[in-house]
Amino acid sequence: MKQVLFYTLFYTVQKPEDYYLTAACGKDYQVRVKSNAKAFPENRFRLYFVYREYLIQSIHAVANRGKYDTYVFIEPQIGVMVACLARLFRLQMPKIILINFIPAQQKKLSRLLESFYRFSLSGVDALSVSSRGLIDIYANRYGIPLLQFFIPDSTHFHRAETFTEEDFIFSGGYSHRDWPILLDAALSLPMYKFVVCASGRDSMFFSKPIPVNVSVKYDVSTSDFYNTLSQAGIVVVPLKYPEVGAGQLVIIHSLYYGKAVIATRTVGTVEYIEDGVNGLLCNLGDAPDLAKKIRVLMDSTVTRERLKANALQSSKLYTHERYIQNVLAMIKAVTAEDTLTEITNQPNSI
Repeated sequence: MKQVLFYTLFYTVQKPEDYYLTAACGKDYQVRVKSNAKAFPENRFRLYFVYREYLIQSIHAVANRGKYDTYVFIEPQIGVMVACLARLFRLQMPKIILINFIPAQQKKLSRLLESFYRFSLSGVDALSVSSRGLIDIYANRYGIPLLQFFIPDSTHFHRAETFTEEDFIFSGGYSHRDWPILLDAALSLPMYKFVVCASGRDSMFFSKPIPVNVSVKYDVSTSDFYNTLSQAGIVVVPLKYPEVGAGQLVIIHSLYYGKAVIATRTVGTVEYIEDGVNGLLCNLGDAPDLAKKIRVLMDSTVTRERLKANALQSSKLYTHERYIQNVLAMIKAVTAEDTLTEITNQPNSI
């Protein structure tokens, strides 16, 4: 029986599907989980502690490479570090699988990061992406024939039977958010209330006087984040980059809660939102267009209710049971040295 080791980190506490996934894999593989779930400080030093833990986990993986046939990294950045170390020291490693790979984005370090990922990913056997459009982008950007699987993101929580809906606009998230565009849109819409849940690392975007109709909360707990989302009238997901898979979790949970959602048109969001059907898409970096879409939803009950009904229907595609089935199919394909490049999101049989 093949030996599989799952590497995860602080998300273990927040993502119960990790446990379901490892349990499902245990039916076909000898599975172990290496987890060091902990609460990292919510301040400007958070990234230091997170990446320090990534490095510790990476060294552990390299040191124990002879014990396993396959490593599955639920925290993909750990897997990238492991692959980098393996290439640097020419080490024979187990198969390396990354779950939902999203590269770091830093404009000042873009060339250095691209070279780092190009070098490291050549030591990875397979990765999953949350949008089909990312497959070609990664293949072209990193110039390697990397085995990629499209696996849609999933909801993390079961929807409450009842919840209140208030007349405010919610926006939140901790990566690649375009907060200046949101604030510009809010400034032009003083009649509407906005509630923002952001990372403390993004406080620089709110250092200038913000519109009086915007309230900002920093580093709230996951439960508080989604509780706030569940009470919103509509949800806005403003994003910075057109070719980054970000914002999907907030979008999926918005659909799950039956919210009318507006998101920036990117390679990741078009996978989950059909413009005008289960949500609205706005143009990248276009505050007037975002404001226009917000007015449409806030002023038209008919449009809002239609999108909400379709959102609930489309959310059935993104259950964590289906996510587990897809990841397990990916692991089986990779360990069997299959050549599949996509797992289709078929109707749920569970």
